[in-house]
Amino acid sequence: MKKEVVLLLLLLIPLSFAICEGCLMGEKCINVGEQRLTKEDGYEVYCSSQKLLERAKELGEPCSSDYECKDYYCDMVCKRLESGSSSLVMPFLKFLILGIIIIIVVYFLERLIRPKNKPKPIKKQKTIKIQPKLKKDYDTLEKNLSKSVEEVSQLSKKK
Repeated sequence: MKKEVVLLLLLLIPLSFAICEGCLMGEKCINVGEQRLTKEDGYEVYCSSQKLLERAKELGEPCSSDYECKDYYCDMVCKRLESGSSSLVMPFLKFLILGIIIIIVVYFLERLIRPKNKPKPIKKQKTIKIQPKLKKDYDTLEKNLSKSVEEVSQLSKKK
């Protein structure tokens, strides 16, 4: 029983992939909206939304989708899209300018919102200069200490 089900599935799988969702052109399936060049006539054809092969339309002919026109540009009628046309440049420039404006606005908003933590200025520390008077005081202190040590030693000898 399992073998029969597996065999049946193996036979049905290729059939499910063989169904063409667009138009058949000879043995090849063309998706809706695709254009192809026919070998016999040399004409460009497309697969319409009704799944019929139709000849691509020339400049000035009425159209509803870009794929119906030879130049793939439909604006109610088939038109040619100029390579130097500003119609491609303008949207790019608009998005570029809009992006720059957004970056500038975000930068200034961040500066307004962010707390201003300015570092406190470092106070100048006073430097102590050793004056000659202090050196004299140190020398005097040393002499007094020596003198006291001598007096204590003399007192201890007397006892």
